Amino acid sequence: NTFELTQYSEESIIEKHEQFLNVLEYECTTKISAFHVYATVQMHKSPVKFRMITSGSKSSLKQLSIAVGLCLSRGLRIVKNYSRYRDRFHSRNDFYIIDSSKEVLDFMFNDNRTSYRKSVSTFDFTTLYTSIPHDEL
Repeated sequence: NTFELTQYSEESIIEKHEQFLNVLEYECTTKISAFHVYATVQMHKSPVKFRMITSGSKSSLKQLSIAVGLCLSRGLRIVKNYSRYRDRFHSRNDFYIIDSSKEVLDFMFNDNRTSYRKSVSTFDFTTLYTSIPHDEL
């Protein structure tokens, strides 16, 4: 499970998060608090499941989350540029991460003009990360 019941107090959790940020030499610029956890029901699942959502504008992990997101975005940009460079030497596209629906529509329009493929397939990877045991991350 992503979330587990704990005996730690809110203050001790925030203190642990602050210590972690200090180890990373990441300066906390705002007063932080614990995050809130909400659940929405996934009625289309059988059996019915819950989607857990965390929220908090002053969450103790928000700044770290923003920093990690920026790092991942930069890394993604590097991989995408490398893939575009490699595409110059062969005809296949091996980069399958999109930033917007425009890329999908452009691909479909261009592919329709140059080939006779007439079907589209999509795949749902919503459990890709939530099913990985956290101790193996």
